[in-house]
Amino acid sequence: MRFCFLLVLYAVLPVPASAQSFPQNWQGTWRGTLHIHTAKGVAQAVPMAVEIAPTADSLRWGFALIYGEDTAKGRRPYELVVMDRAKGHYQFDEKNSIRLDAYLLAGRLLSEFTVQGTRLISSYERRGDELIFEIISGKDAPVGTTGGQKVGGEDVPTVQSFPVGTWHRAVLKRQ
Repeated sequence: MRFCFLLVLYAVLPVPASAQSFPQNWQGTWRGTLHIHTAKGVAQAVPMAVEIAPTADSLRWGFALIYGEDTAKGRRPYELVVMDRAKGHYQFDEKNSIRLDAYLLAGRLLSEFTVQGTRLISSYERRGDELIFEIISGKDAPVGTTGGQKVGGEDVPTVQSFPVGTWHRAVLKRQ
């Protein structure tokens, strides 16, 4: 019953001002170093940039990711598409038939997807003149399944746990 109340509450809450000005207020070039972490520590550090710019279509924004020293070779020229601003729903269009859904929640743009047996969660969060970029990834096969029993008269749901293999994090500064 509490869950239903939260859904109704969410449906009637106004869209925050920060959501109304997204992605306009994220526009610009952001640069820093991407650190790729494994259980052994930092496995790699790579220069990274994110470029966010308007296009002729007000519902599409240039959203380029740039990895490495060779900015031409390392450039990934995607677009961010506004699907439903009021619901915080966007898509990353990779311009190759791949479109990843993303959601703006509490000032953070989040996307979860799987590719070739890997589960990924990506996050972009603007904090002042910083853009925090993170990806958490691991195999898309559960390492454990628990619950699924009756305990103390309560039906406990089945829960699956997934491995975390890498954590990518970059603190990018507006240029």
